Amino acid sequence: MNEMNHWGLNEKERDQLGWTDAIWDDIKTVVSAEAEAARKVRPALPPFGEPFSDPNNILDYSIDDAAVLGIPSRQGLVSAELSRAFQIRSDQHGDAGVAKALATRAAHQLGVAEDAALLLGAGARDFLRTLNVAEENLDQQLSHLIQEDQDPIDRPILDSILEAIQNLRNRGEFGGYRAIVAPDLYRQAFQPQQNLSDAPIHQIRPELVENGFHYSQAAPQGTGVVISLGGGTVYVTVPVDPTVTWSGEADRNIELNIVERFRLLVNIEAAVEPLR
Repeated sequence: MNEMNHWGLNEKERDQLGWTDAIWDDIKTVVSAEAEAARKVRPALPPFGEPFSDPNNILDYSIDDAAVLGIPSRQGLVSAELSRAFQIRSDQHGDAGVAKALATRAAHQLGVAEDAALLLGAGARDFLRTLNVAEENLDQQLSHLIQEDQDPIDRPILDSILEAIQNLRNRGEFGGYRAIVAPDLYRQAFQPQQNLSDAPIHQIRPELVENGFHYSQAAPQGTGVVISLGGGTVYVTVPVDPTVTWSGEADRNIELNIVERFRLLVNIEAAVEPLR
């Protein structure tokens, strides 16, 4: 699925599925809502670009942060494509319950998979396989937020976050700061030390922007990152949000995909600091 005008289902395809306008509207609603609820990384990053722009020609605004700021000439970038397949059997045509149940599950898995691709880049393949999510162009996603072979931290999360912020400041990246961590580190941040009011999160939050502490199931255990977003450093572009598409038909059994296209854009590499 690589052509811009092929996204979504046309009227003929919806008729073959027995999907009325009401069913189709419900499917689009649950896909959008479920993917949004499952993803954790994209909400932490500012958006860039317009929906349904060319997913194979993303503009690259990587900045040469020299004495005179500049953007070197670069070719267009290709977005990643993730998809989750599901089947509507011949006896399920027109069954809104079946369609919504399958689309909801597929959209949830796609939302989690999106996190993995943004955090790990090409290193997300194994994680995607556990979700049965297919990918294209993942090897062309050179930017990611968790470093390859990043070691899990072996000290209190507060110490790691404070050091990461200091390292960013030392490089001239002065916030606002957001942190994205693995679930075990997120739990650690809320774990009281001596009493209910001394959990590390109470010292972490003032160092970050409002609602700036995030977790993702896709982050490897013990890992995390702090990002300085001031000055247009990091964005995510989404040419195609999760959309139901037609894959094929055999014996009136119809295979569909939920597909999305997106790319992480890191304009300033120095604005991304792993937890150590």
